[in-house]
Amino acid sequence: MAAYLGVNSARSSSPEQVAMAVAEGAAFSLASHLYWAVWALTQARHSPIDFDYLGYSSLRRARFDDQKAAVRELVLQQFSLPMNDSGKRL
Repeated sequence: MAAYLGVNSARSSSPEQVAMAVAEGAAFSLASHLYWAVWALTQARHSPIDFDYLGYSSLRRARFDDQKAAVRELVLQQFSLPMNDSGKRL
């Protein structure tokens, strides 16, 4: 990721920039899972193609559910306030 971020820059990327880019990518991956889940639902209703769109939608929704908590924590670490002594976000 550091090499990718530094391609158009004369200086290298900081660890913070790399962590922020990873968090952004993870958040957008969740959006992608939801997008394709909804797309598959639409196709199940309207497509003449014989394909298990409902099953595909379920798989994409399951990936979203599986990754949601981890991505949420990653994003909060990068874009949110630190935690207090009791482990709650400030």
